[in-house]
Amino acid sequence: MNFVLVPSGEVKLGTDKPLIGGVDGSRASETPVHYEHVDDFYICKFKVTNAEFERHFPKHRRSLHALEPNHPVVDVTYNEAIEFCRRLNKELGIEVRLPTEQEWTLAAAPVGWEYPHGMEPDKKAGHVFGDGHEFGCAPVGDKRWNLNYLGLDQISYNVIEMTNGYYTVPGTNGFESDGTYYIGKGGSWGRCTQSPNIHRRRLIDVIDRNPRVGFRLAHNKND
Repeated sequence: MNFVLVPSGEVKLGTDKPLIGGVDGSRASETPVHYEHVDDFYICKFKVTNAEFERHFPKHRRSLHALEPNHPVVDVTYNEAIEFCRRLNKELGIEVRLPTEQEWTLAAAPVGWEYPHGMEPDKKAGHVFGDGHEFGCAPVGDKRWNLNYLGLDQISYNVIEMTNGYYTVPGTNGFESDGTYYIGKGGSWGRCTQSPNIHRRRLIDVIDRNPRVGFRLAHNKND
């Protein structure tokens, strides 16, 4: 499945320029800036496509925004992505999984960059809102896009990507919980032009299906 080695190193998480918007005026979840160590691992060059996903989920209903076999699979829940990994593990004999947020960020760009190709968004790097094709996904592996520093296709572009791990939010108004969420990373064809910034974070409900959210796979170096 064309996995690429990501060497171990320190990764920068967070930004001193959180995206403006929302109830609090900015995304507090994108601050403060801090650093963590990430062990080396492998990440897939491409996002999972409809064709790949449907080998294990043949009844998957494609989004109207991603109808082709080589479009990234979208409109899947977090649990379906985890189950896809489990089924694929049986076939491949390795422990594939979703990348963590730390791993995804390290793979997306060199430390210190805001985007996969530098300090500013690059419309030649991948499909994103504002490039003239706002109403659907672009194909995976399309040759028009520039690969990132590790040779990854459209990371932080085309669709938001799931990361490994979920978080239960304490409840309000007497309820036990207000839901369970995972962190989505990267931009999509339907978000603002700033969304490909690698430090952007989105809390997405684990049961949501979204035509702007897909995923790519990772596995540990020794798997």
